[in-house]
Amino acid sequence: MTLVAAVLASWAVWWWLPDGDALRRLGGEPSVRPARRLPRPVAVLGAAGLVIVAAGVMAGPSGVAVSLAGTVVTGTVLAVLVRQTERRRAAAQGAEIVKAGEAMAGLLRVGRVPSAALAEAAQDAPVLRVAAAEHAAGGEAAPALR
Repeated sequence: MTLVAAVLASWAVWWWLPDGDALRRLGGEPSVRPARRLPRPVAVLGAAGLVIVAAGVMAGPSGVAVSLAGTVVTGTVLAVLVRQTERRRAAAQGAEIVKAGEAMAGLLRVGRVPSAALAEAAQDAPVLRVAAAEHAAGGEAAPALR
């Protein structure tokens, strides 16, 4: 029973400290990266996984086996949901970048000066707004575009 409690405690620490700065934060040092929030379905499924494990511990050896299977299923669902969310976000960002590139290309094709084309395209494409603001302030737009 002590082994099961130790495994559950280790799993809980791993679950709530997902990034590489976990040991530094446990030692009291601030994290370099901002904390990530889990999407709502991921948090709900994670809580469900904890409930399954707790129920398995209370039910005995057969319950532990069932709870471990449930935890594997929960982890798999979590991984799939996170990957789907990342893919959707990347696809949306890619589409926005393509739209911005097409807007810039069209404005340059009709003879606009690059700085004016950037300012005009930034009105339609939010991904260009930082670069346009940087250029308007007298800085270089290329690092902001990267």
